[in-house]
Amino acid sequence: MIGLLSAELLRACADDLLNEDEQTALPWVRAASTNADPWTLDDRVCLEELRVLISGGIPSR
Repeated sequence: MIGLLSAELLRACADDLLNEDEQTALPWVRAASTNADPWTLDDRVCLEELRVLISGGIPSR
């Protein structure tokens, strides 16, 4: 697993949308702690919504 998305999952989801260079630029190594995480709280809310939309799950309230 690379960062938040595995390369396989990213390729499956973005193959028709992003070229190989763009897909390579997205993942990074996960931060050791939440304080070192580059995402803001607003980013995390959007990422959680994206995770639910991709997975087809039901969002937690």
